[in-house]
Amino acid sequence: MRHLARSLAIATTLALLAAGGAARAEKLAYYGTHTLEFSNLGNLSVSVSGEGLADVVRSPGGHLTTLQLTQHFPGGRINTVIPITDPVVGGPIKTVNITSLRINPQVQGGIFAPISGATGTSPTPLSLATMPLTGTIRLCLFHAGCNSGAITQTLGQQTTGGAYTGVGVGGTFSLSSTGTGGIRMSIYGAPWTVGTVSVSNLTPGGSITTLTAMGYARGPLSNTSTTALPGGVLQLVTASQVITKGIPGSPYPDGEPSGRIHTLRLEFIPEPGLLLLLGSGAVGMTLLGRKRLKK
Repeated sequence: MRHLARSLAIATTLALLAAGGAARAEKLAYYGTHTLEFSNLGNLSVSVSGEGLADVVRSPGGHLTTLQLTQHFPGGRINTVIPITDPVVGGPIKTVNITSLRINPQVQGGIFAPISGATGTSPTPLSLATMPLTGTIRLCLFHAGCNSGAITQTLGQQTTGGAYTGVGVGGTFSLSSTGTGGIRMSIYGAPWTVGTVSVSNLTPGGSITTLTAMGYARGPLSNTSTTALPGGVLQLVTASQVITKGIPGSPYPDGEPSGRIHTLRLEFIPEPGLLLLLGSGAVGMTLLGRKRLKK
């Protein structure tokens, strides 16, 4: 029954779009998930999910060209305290405190375009991709604890003119922490993309590893021409590379690399009114089929 409802949703939407003529802006419901993954803390990742509405521009056939998030899905903030129990993986890090970490479309609009033609390995570059992440990540150290020995990392900085530099937009900024022996960090942000991002990490053994994630746009019919239909998926990724200097006892004077990757996955879903209509249609088709069988 669920597969029938989804097939009806796709068929109905295609018919409506075909009747609509040229590309146009409209609302599209989605189920979204924001995931944060750390390169230097094993397989540690955290995520938050919810539903919302996006402003999209799509062609009559469902080809997604422009997407704008005017607000993130309800409950889209990540607030958590994560203990690091493996001293080999965490090194001097005792816990990770994440406060009010969220995708923030209110700062610079949250517009992405052009999305059409994205394939993951060779996507069309996003000429519009300005949606920063805001919040703080505190790395609490063994020797001092979170009260006096935390490395507090913001995800970006906003100038007096309103421009934003950091994760989700691009640009570099520096931070220094007190009470940690003069630890200094340079954070390299990047804009969102439907392509591939990667960050480097220095392992406790002294080798460099790479964490990679890929974005994409695909429809329920497994091609990009139907992304903006129920069942279509848009995945955007961004990364931040962190270079940390001044770590007590570190043999790397040029700094130790670590990084984080953020993934925003949006699955487009029918709006409640359309689901009700499709459900009624499915019931009607079932009754019609039964009548034909009786004949």
